[in-house]
Amino acid sequence: MQAGWNGSPVWPPCITLSDISADLHEMTAIAIAYTSEGFAIAADGRMNMAATRAIRPNDHIPDVNDRQKIFECKISHGALACTFLGETEEPTQSFDIASEVRSSRNGLDDDLFDSLRGFAIALACELEKRLEVAHGNGVIKTYPHFQLCMCGYVENLEEPNVIHNQPNGDIVLVTFNSAREPGCPLFDIARPGISPAYNDLFGPARIKTAIARHLEGFERCFAPLAETASLSDAAIFVRARIETCMSPAARKLERGEFIGDHVHVATITPGMGFQWKVPPLRNIQTL
Repeated sequence: MQAGWNGSPVWPPCITLSDISADLHEMTAIAIAYTSEGFAIAADGRMNMAATRAIRPNDHIPDVNDRQKIFECKISHGALACTFLGETEEPTQSFDIASEVRSSRNGLDDDLFDSLRGFAIALACELEKRLEVAHGNGVIKTYPHFQLCMCGYVENLEEPNVIHNQPNGDIVLVTFNSAREPGCPLFDIARPGISPAYNDLFGPARIKTAIARHLEGFERCFAPLAETASLSDAAIFVRARIETCMSPAARKLERGEFIGDHVHVATITPGMGFQWKVPPLRNIQTL
């Protein structure tokens, strides 16, 4: 039997979508903040390689600390970023979600979409097809459970100036469920409402609880993001949250080192598009 996937704990599949979403956040940390200027996104760089170690116990394979988790998603009439959480790499490393998302993206016609939700649904449908083929061919033994978080701006082609005159960003979460019911889609789409000062930390539940309760050691995350915050403020804000997830207090709380370097940070605006503030360490990829 295949020993899970890299990027998530090796435990039995969850049953409910809410449980799956919670599990996906235990082994990574991604922070997103939205201001009137645009989005700021930060992520850690650690990839848990436990699944590969399970099938290659004599190779002493370490966790990866320079994995890229934030990607620019190129679209002709917008500016998008995509992040990944959860099971993102098959244990033999012959199938990874980022490559499959890139291939799915290449098969889409940009002109067909006037919203981020529409683009995300079409992308998820293409990705579902690729997962079904891989599963049918035996390339993957089990379906992964993972989440794509897409944020940014998509121009309405019927009103081409909307993206510039009314820069309202959007976020869409696409969750792929490994424990789906027969005949049901592999994925679920959610679209949280956002406004300036919106922010979220996709990370271990115990760390999020510690921040919410203002526990000692998590002071950098106590102050909320102001509605008047600049994009630079937001970039500092999201980076502080990721670094807090790697702090001694977080290590003690988690009893492990599931979150780790290298922290990378990006911003995305209607005018300037996707920009790196702190790039990944190597081989920067786009979707």
